[in-house]
Amino acid sequence: MRFVFRLVAFVLSCVLAGCGGAGSNQVSEYSSHAPAPSNLIIPFIGQRADYVITKTNTGYAVQHIKTQTTTTVSDSSVLKFDDVSVTLSTQLQAAKLKSSDLNSLLELYVAFFNRVPDADGLNYWIDQLRGGASLEQIADSFYQAAIQYASITGYSNSMSNVDFVKVIYKNVLGRSGATAPPDADVNYWADLLRSGQVTKGKLVSTMLSVAHNFKGDVTWGWVDQLLTNKIKIAHYFSVEHGLSYNSAEDSIKKGMAIAAAVTASDTETAKAMIGIESYPSRDPNTPSNLWSPNPTSLPASGNYIYLQSDGGDYIGGGQTYLYTNTDTIFSVRNSTDTIHIGVTGNQSWSGDFQVMASQNKLLKGYYGGLTRYPFNSNGQGGLSWSGQGRGCNQLTGWFVIDKIEITSGAISQLDMRFEQHCEGGTYALRGAIHWSQKDDTANPLGPVLPIPSDLWQPQSGMTPSTGNYVYLQSDSGDYIGGGKTYTYTNDDTNFVLNSGSDFLSINVGGDQAWRGEFKAMQGLSQMQVGYYGKLTRYPFNNPMIGGISWSGEGRGCNTLNGWFAIDSISFSGGQLQSIEMRFAQYCEGGSSALRGKIKWDKNAVASSLGPVFPIPATLWRPQTNMVPSTGNYVYLQSDSNDYIGAGRTYTYTDTNAKISLDIGTGRINLGISGQEYWSATFQAMNSLELLKPGYYGGLQRYPFHNAAKGGLSFSGNGRGCNTLTGWFAIDKITWSAGSVAALEMRFEQHCEGGTSALKGQIHWYRQ
Repeated sequence: MRFVFRLVAFVLSCVLAGCGGAGSNQVSEYSSHAPAPSNLIIPFIGQRADYVITKTNTGYAVQHIKTQTTTTVSDSSVLKFDDVSVTLSTQLQAAKLKSSDLNSLLELYVAFFNRVPDADGLNYWIDQLRGGASLEQIADSFYQAAIQYASITGYSNSMSNVDFVKVIYKNVLGRSGATAPPDADVNYWADLLRSGQVTKGKLVSTMLSVAHNFKGDVTWGWVDQLLTNKIKIAHYFSVEHGLSYNSAEDSIKKGMAIAAAVTASDTETAKAMIGIESYPSRDPNTPSNLWSPNPTSLPASGNYIYLQSDGGDYIGGGQTYLYTNTDTIFSVRNSTDTIHIGVTGNQSWSGDFQVMASQNKLLKGYYGGLTRYPFNSNGQGGLSWSGQGRGCNQLTGWFVIDKIEITSGAISQLDMRFEQHCEGGTYALRGAIHWSQKDDTANPLGPVLPIPSDLWQPQSGMTPSTGNYVYLQSDSGDYIGGGKTYTYTNDDTNFVLNSGSDFLSINVGGDQAWRGEFKAMQGLSQMQVGYYGKLTRYPFNNPMIGGISWSGEGRGCNTLNGWFAIDSISFSGGQLQSIEMRFAQYCEGGSSALRGKIKWDKNAVASSLGPVFPIPATLWRPQTNMVPSTGNYVYLQSDSNDYIGAGRTYTYTDTNAKISLDIGTGRINLGISGQEYWSATFQAMNSLELLKPGYYGGLQRYPFHNAAKGGLSFSGNGRGCNTLTGWFAIDKITWSAGSVAALEMRFEQHCEGGTSALKGQIHWYRQ
């Protein structure tokens, strides 16, 4: 009986205060399982924070920070410091379980005691679970332990089922006080216990499953998140860092206090109570004369990267830069011994900071005498800060890690400073980095409202009063617009608009071809009314601010700055329905602007969908005696200096040439072969469903024409226009069974903007 009593007492102590080399002597005598063999318990004088623990190929190296004394230990050792113990084998022990079973064990500690487990106690229960004990049996053991320590846990033999359920609600679901469950819910679970349908262990397991079912719920999602965060902290304390407090009182009280500090939205407070971030402290004697930024130059809160470049420094160009989450995207990554920083803002930068090879761990402290990463040698460590197409060939410098916290192998908090000198010079680039994962949320400011009243507007009367249009006004000296003014409407231009949540593009297919791209700041769920300023060229813009680009006619800016303002915008089902907006862009840092206004409505239609009819009487027509009186023919009359027809007159009939016509719904293709070879295309406006009589004017060279107007091209004998203007007129066209039975038409074209013309008439009837 004495042995049985001692074994039960040992089990209960494992639940409440942990087992193993870090436990009390009283606990250790109850079983040979719990304490590590005495030769594996390594005592160290001082606090855990006085030492650096580094993994080696054969075990671990434990180095005293001040004395630099190093002790080599095996990976099965328990390191006993004055405040805590570290069980080095905990991660390997935990890896023997499925992650779901490990989480279930951690959840039992939270459910019964609302505390984080000690590593040595957790190791014991891992062995029990692997040895065949069920989670429900372990849960019942936890309950028996809880009632033995009633003054600490609040459980007792005399507590009612209702009281038990309320404790579990509080510990598992975080529901007490204002969020306490209604009596009906409590009584439901209490009745299950009273009737024997479930044990207390089974009820706890069920309640834990219920908690996770709330994930994503609008009202109760915090319940799952609270439990998840507590499990994260329990894993962080006992598994990742193998920690146990050295007394039963500390194990229980401090373990409960840490769990109580966890909320559904915060684990950092609990981590601070554990104090792991203070453990890696490489060099408490960081030189006091190292550069630090003036506090007045830094934000009072939030993440930032501050750069200060001396005049003569090649990398920073003698400027000062400040980046925050409102205007910059930060990337902070780490490998075993290197920190990698990425900055995507108005400028783009990257930084690499590597500690010495002998350390093989990122620790707080000063790292000096460095050369350019990754070409640093002799294991000394290195650094490199580059960007904007600039980097050092050689450099010297230093960096200081003032604060670092690593969670699950990744940096979660970082404060550091650095200084680098390129090519052996005295001019420096210096920087300060303050970053926390919990604060690393993109926070774009959104467009400015109301829109500034002094922004450019086209003068009254310069834009159409109705319908869709794009109006462009180019200053003298503006490369893109060439100092001209352009107006495009649905009557003469095709507009193609595409929009996304934070992006809008417009293609203008008129007498000129343009493309405009407007990118809002990252994070908008939908383009909205407002002023978007301080923009640079899309797509090379700062994603946190936005970008703009207007290009066309073979011209575009290399760099630009500008703005756009959306005066009105509407969507239906996520699709753009209408927009009215203005913009301005300045190329290459110049003062000459291209400005524009866009007004577009999905339901607006062109006022004219076809050719002009009746055909203007002033158009060229050949003299009657110059063309055949009957039969099919093509007659060409070339002005002097006309490059295509060379100033001659040509008449082709079925007797001296082969005339072929291919006529579709909107296009006429003509081919002539004989003593000369000619080909021609006459394209109607794309809004026309079927060719019909009328005048098709204001045309350009097919296929590079304005699709809203149509185009033409007449070439042959090895000669063609690079650019042209012209017209064609269909005097008669007869359709039969979907094809053309008869065609009479005229045309005129001018090459390269000249006055000399090639004119022609086509007379064709199906034979």
